[in-house]
Amino acid sequence: MAKSSHDLLRDKSFNKVDIMLGSMENEGVIFLLVMFAGLENENHVMLNKTTYDVLLPLLLRHPEKANPAVLDAIRLLYVDWEHVDNEDADYLDALCQMLGDHIFVCPADVAARAHYAAGQSVYLYHMTHTPARNVYQVAWAETAFHGDDIPFVFGYHFLPGIWMGRQDGEDVVVQWPMPEVEVQLSLEIMKYWTNFAKTG
Repeated sequence: MAKSSHDLLRDKSFNKVDIMLGSMENEGVIFLLVMFAGLENENHVMLNKTTYDVLLPLLLRHPEKANPAVLDAIRLLYVDWEHVDNEDADYLDALCQMLGDHIFVCPADVAARAHYAAGQSVYLYHMTHTPARNVYQVAWAETAFHGDDIPFVFGYHFLPGIWMGRQDGEDVVVQWPMPEVEVQLSLEIMKYWTNFAKTG
């Protein structure tokens, strides 16, 4: 039987190489787009406490193992304390932050620690800059979320066009202009990545 990634990391059964891992400010937004078709086209999205409480245990990797103490700890960790008693407060960010940490940020930290413990060099980044244009064209997501680092890493601004897929049988190619501050950020990020690829 194949081992899980958790078991491979615990047993140090992985290629011992230097790694670079990164996460975004709010990785979890991507899960809402996957769960709710068309959500990217909304102007404003909110999530009330009742819906949050229903979704929270269902979105954990092993919902059948989610004991009440763990769920209470998660609620306490991610709650917006300014609105804790308001049933109509927006819990969207709390859910997105929990999902992003659960699926991306914490597993990346576990992998980074395992590689470091195995004697490898580990580089972590956490992007908090909200890009002028996000990859998924989500107007209401005023944050950096999953995939928003890609245009910076691959210098989309400097390319003649970016292929975005096909629509109605036609290739969709777009320009990706960036404000000057993002052009400079992209140049810095590309330098870090290529230096890592060249020299570790």
